[in-house]
Amino acid sequence: MPLSVRDVARILSIPEATVHQLIAEKNLPARKVNQQTFFNPSELLEWATLNQIPVSPELFKDASLPTLSEALGKGTVGHGIKGQDKPSVFKAILHALPLPKEVDKAFLLSVLLSRENVGSTAIGHGIAIPHVRNPIVLAPDQTILHLYFLENPIPFDAPDGKPVHALFLLFSPTVRAHLQMLAALSHALKNESFRQAVERQADRKTLLLALAQAEGIKPAKAPKRKGKP
Repeated sequence: MPLSVRDVARILSIPEATVHQLIAEKNLPARKVNQQTFFNPSELLEWATLNQIPVSPELFKDASLPTLSEALGKGTVGHGIKGQDKPSVFKAILHALPLPKEVDKAFLLSVLLSRENVGSTAIGHGIAIPHVRNPIVLAPDQTILHLYFLENPIPFDAPDGKPVHALFLLFSPTVRAHLQMLAALSHALKNESFRQAVERQADRKTLLLALAQAEGIKPAKAPKRKGKP
């Protein structure tokens, strides 16, 4: 269902006048129909995620979806990816990704680069979240989050001008799940401890623990051994 200016103002917790300002100054996607301004919910959530604009956590809290730490636990954390620019880095990541044999990596590379041509997926702090505009292109049966660290940072047209050294790749079975998980990841990266763990390219165990804490998930206590105090 299309959203009105009033809806967007409520979702982003900003005045309606600021919504019109964001359309003009920050390329907030909007459409005019009979002199009325409307917004596509999917485009709004993607735009807010990549521009680090806070949205209500209620929009992406869904008991039917895995937590981010669960999704990353199913995915890959890789270090030392080589490349000098977006195409070469994406090629190296796709080579490292544990993708099904039937996946056309050349096609996936083309859609990732096409998305970058629309606008950079870098969000600042040396982090990017490259993704395809149609998230069900791979039709996975579960949501999986991968994280790859580059051997050398590369220019990515980031909003803060910093080169990117960490890339998250998210694959989800539905558009709704994909967008909600994207927003959740953007929210989690506002947590200083988790973001710093990503910035220093921490190991998998440290990253999963920091992410779970950012999500407000308490680590499970190890069961006490019998006969031990």
